Amino acid sequence: MPVKDGSWTVKFLTGSGDCSENNTKKVDMDANCLLEIPITRRESHRRGLPERISKLVIYFDLIPCDGKGWQEIAFLLSLLDRLQDAQRKLYAQPLGSYLSLDKYSSALSERAIQYVFDGQYTKGSRAKPRVLTAKCDTKEKQEAVLEIFQSDGVVFLLSENYQAGEALEAALRERHNWRVGFFQFRSRGYEEDYLRQVDKYGVFAFYENTKVSLEFLGHKDEILRVFSVAFAPASLRGIKHQQ
Repeated sequence: MPVKDGSWTVKFLTGSGDCSENNTKKVDMDANCLLEIPITRRESHRRGLPERISKLVIYFDLIPCDGKGWQEIAFLLSLLDRLQDAQRKLYAQPLGSYLSLDKYSSALSERAIQYVFDGQYTKGSRAKPRVLTAKCDTKEKQEAVLEIFQSDGVVFLLSENYQAGEALEAALRERHNWRVGFFQFRSRGYEEDYLRQVDKYGVFAFYENTKVSLEFLGHKDEILRVFSVAFAPASLRGIKHQQ
């Protein structure tokens, strides 16, 4: 389905899931998405994002029947997994880490998950890492990082071969240094710093631990690819276009 520039709100019926212990109760998931191509000028100024960036937010209407949203999380992880191809694989970084590097190292190693961290720390350090990147190219590893990363959120990105010391890490360290000190002239979100590298990675997916949702920010072609991958097998409930 061709999509014109503008703001779209879409509701899909994504399928049914089992929410009972005896496998008798079936519940459909209503997945909603907000698609903006590009983002509005007002949002660009408010969040400090480039005006050329497009956005796709996927969220759910109902309170999860299991109380934790495992079914909805599985849907989002399935989407992330299908965005991978033969060249680009999925990587994850915690946002606002609560744990120290040694705890992350131990937990990731136990799950056989490859990871890199910025060079300021040595392995086993009890300091909280400013930049930690884990390769999660399977559904099992994607589930594991959501469990292991005790943080404000998680960002997912696609890369052919992410290496320590990439330009993205420099941008994130600059954010950290900018916040250090007595004077802070304005508050910046994580998204602004990641999108400095959007030309290299194409799209970033931001997951918040406090709600079951994903926000994709990136180039128009990448956002439309995410949209088509996410909802190609779903049945369309309704669509509303806002100019």
